[in-house]
Amino acid sequence: MFGISKKASFFTYFFGFLTLAAFARDLYAWNRDKIYPRGDFGAILRQHWPEYYRPFVDFVGDDIYEKILTPIFSIPAVLIFLTLTILSFGIGYLRYRFSAAYVSKAKMKEAEKKSQNGRSFKDRVKYKRQ
Repeated sequence: MFGISKKASFFTYFFGFLTLAAFARDLYAWNRDKIYPRGDFGAILRQHWPEYYRPFVDFVGDDIYEKILTPIFSIPAVLIFLTLTILSFGIGYLRYRFSAAYVSKAKMKEAEKKSQNGRSFKDRVKYKRQ
C-alpha cells in the first residue's frame, strides 16, 4: 500500500477497521436512541466489558485513573482509532521515504565494484539511433 512496509500496512488497515467499527457503533446508537451517543472509549469499556473494567481500575489505582486515564477515556473512540490509523500510515510512509533516500556505504562500494572500470551505466550501454 503506497510503498509502505507490510507491518505498517497491517496496522493501518487494523486501526482503519476499528475506526469504521466505532463509527458504525455510534451510528447504530444514534439511530436507536435518536440522540447523539457518547461513544467515548471509557463508556464502551464500562458498557461492553464490565468484568474487565473494575479490575483494571483497581490495578491502576483510583487516583491515577481519575487524573490521567479519565481524560483519555473521555475522547471518542472514533477519534482515538482515527489518530492511530493516521499515525501508523504516517510512520510507515516516512520510514519508507527516508530509508529509500539513505544508501549505506556498503551498498555504494558494492555498486562501484559492479560498474566496469569506473564507467557509469550510461557509458556502458550502447544506444541505437532510429
